[in-house]
Amino acid sequence: MPNILPIQRMRSIACIIVALSAMMMGEYSQQADQTQPREAVDSVRTVAPLFGPGTLTHFDDAESLNMAGEKLPAYIGEVSFSDENRELVVNIDLLKVLEFYLLGEQDRNRASDLGSLRIFLTDRLTAASVEKALRIATDYRSYVTQYNALLAAQNFDRRSHAMATPDVARIKAWMQLRKRLRQNMLGDEVTNAWYENGDAQLNHVLDELQEAGNTDSFDDANRRYMSRVLERATTGFADLPRRVPLQGQ
Repeated sequence: MPNILPIQRMRSIACIIVALSAMMMGEYSQQADQTQPREAVDSVRTVAPLFGPGTLTHFDDAESLNMAGEKLPAYIGEVSFSDENRELVVNIDLLKVLEFYLLGEQDRNRASDLGSLRIFLTDRLTAASVEKALRIATDYRSYVTQYNALLAAQNFDRRSHAMATPDVARIKAWMQLRKRLRQNMLGDEVTNAWYENGDAQLNHVLDELQEAGNTDSFDDANRRYMSRVLERATTGFADLPRRVPLQGQ
């Protein structure tokens, strides 16, 4: 009868070695996991929206620049461009928002692009209305470029145009060019909602200047008002101060 005792002992020793090896590998793996740096940001980033409850996720880097910590001016926080069903209402408040996001100061610490604007709109509008507003924003950005080019071709005298009555006819002709540009690029709905009141003010000033022939009959307050209206109508976007909303070009 063969002696199987050595074989059994060898098998027992082998089992002990395997068990010890498994324990050592487990301890090493745990230590290695503890020394690994944890990700600073989870795979799904969660950022609080600018307005309203809940959270927004899956932003790209450009969009996230416009989120936490950004200081919005008071007039942006108070705007209203939606109805009770969160559908878009094309009004002057929407223009304020587009001016803020697309035409802001060059030294501001925020992204001036459609990605940032989308985040702002998403918290206030339905998905379909967000897309409509972004289409308007894209058209508006193109309009700004065309506006500046068309205005430059008019060669208004920056030193004397404001109250120079001989320029009244030229400014009226410029108004007609500008209106056609707006209708072609923005459409009638946007043009009427954003610019109807401003055009009425400008027409009134031009009619008064044309009738008076000179500015002697106007007091200082009226002259300053007329000068501001005419300057806004004949100044490019890049040349206007950004301390207040443009709302008139």
